[in-house]
Amino acid sequence: GMMRKPMKKMAKSSTMMNKLKEHAKLHKGGMASKHIKKMKIYLKEGFSFNQAHTKTIAFLKKKKCNKSIAKCDC
Repeated sequence: GMMRKPMKKMAKSSTMMNKLKEHAKLHKGGMASKHIKKMKIYLKEGFSFNQAHTKTIAFLKKKKCNKSIAKCDC
């Protein structure tokens, strides 16, 4: 199977987490918000921050994204 070396990914993911924490401030609920939780799933799947964000917005739009939830562009 595909064995991944966790150490290599750690450096990248901690930077990503900081970025995500910053981004979470724009969302009601912060890190616990649906937006951030969904983004984390996409990031774990290996998408870039921007890809994960775009996919999350598309996903939440389908779920009738409520404009008051985010100052984001969703």
